[in-house]
Amino acid sequence: VKEGSASGCRNEDGLRLTLELRGVIDLLTDLGVTWLEEQAKGVLERFIEASGGDVDEERLFAQYDGAEGALPGRPVADFMHSLHFETGGQLGARKASELTGGGKELEKKLSYGELIDTMLMAAIQGESDLQMELRAEAISRFRRTDAQIEAALFKRHTEQETGCIRRTAPMPLDLSKISGVDWLVPGFLPANDLALLYGAAGTGKTTAALVLARSVLQGKGVLDHEAPAGIGKVLFIASDSGPQPLVAAMQDLEMMSMPEVQKGNQQRFFVWAADQENSSTAWSADLRGCIELLEFVRKNKITLVVLDSCKAICRGTEVDYASNHSVTALLTYLKDVIAPHTSLLLLNHDGTARNATAGAKAWKEIPSVVHQIEIEELNGQMVHERRLWQLRKSRLGPMREFRYQLVDGEPVLCDGEETFGNCHDRLIEVL
Repeated sequence: VKEGSASGCRNEDGLRLTLELRGVIDLLTDLGVTWLEEQAKGVLERFIEASGGDVDEERLFAQYDGAEGALPGRPVADFMHSLHFETGGQLGARKASELTGGGKELEKKLSYGELIDTMLMAAIQGESDLQMELRAEAISRFRRTDAQIEAALFKRHTEQETGCIRRTAPMPLDLSKISGVDWLVPGFLPANDLALLYGAAGTGKTTAALVLARSVLQGKGVLDHEAPAGIGKVLFIASDSGPQPLVAAMQDLEMMSMPEVQKGNQQRFFVWAADQENSSTAWSADLRGCIELLEFVRKNKITLVVLDSCKAICRGTEVDYASNHSVTALLTYLKDVIAPHTSLLLLNHDGTARNATAGAKAWKEIPSVVHQIEIEELNGQMVHERRLWQLRKSRLGPMREFRYQLVDGEPVLCDGEETFGNCHDRLIEVL
């Protein structure tokens, strides 16, 4: 900024100068922030003042708590970029608007990269009219499709949230800073990662997802695994069938009477779905929807998010359910940006090919754990009350399969199926 570099330039650390980032720095410079001498706490206080107070102060200070001396251990530009997104882009918006002439004469001033940056800022702020104007500009001038633009927006926001910019040459990793992957629900759901559960209509995917969600609410094991799940909060996004079938399945599982489900101080189960009485619409996996999901997960410390279903969350968005390029951009965003704060379980239909999911192949390729549920077949006949659960893919352990049956709507392991005990309880018994 001091050298008068144009937007789009990168510094020696690979960080890119964007319009909104320059706006952040200009505004805080006006407040007299001395970048390399200011205590981190002082920067945050001035930042909150400049943002007009529209920021979660407690979360912001907690995120940078313990920073001593100069700014926390990250480049100044990267730090300012993070602060900008803490307010949903509001801090740099005023200066960025001045730099773009209030959205006018964009063709003369903005490159494709700058259009993406400004479009991202508009999406964060919920300015749909400006976002549509910028999208139309990108389509007409640069011959991009809506799906390509949406993928670029997901990629840019992922870069900004993670601080990872593609470099010209790979850099060796410090393996001491890499943590392993653990289970949230042992044998079923990885912690802070993506999992997929797919099957034909009527196989009980929603019921199975609710059983996994209940295990997180209660801290109990599931079916063939006795080891307890991590206890936490659950967000169930019912974009497919809506809240009524979900409530019916919850009643079969006797979940509606649970304190964790009831509205109040003990509530730890939340539902997003289209409902006229509550004036709510179905959640969609466009960029704005994903940003809202990220904010909700962070604010409420959600442990598990269930997305029902893959096809439904793409409906009405520029994410092409059947395109590997489009789905890869979405799932990479979920994995790199949202999964560090929660675990995600995606529900999908099965495809026409055997043991394949519907839609793009990426739905099955990117998640770390993939499950399939089928109605069991015996002697050529479908046994509708029995299910075959197959672990098709796992980066945490071996494949397995087991059978269970529905007893009054409740999944119960069939006789003779192998179970995996809880070694922690056995050790306690011995001690």
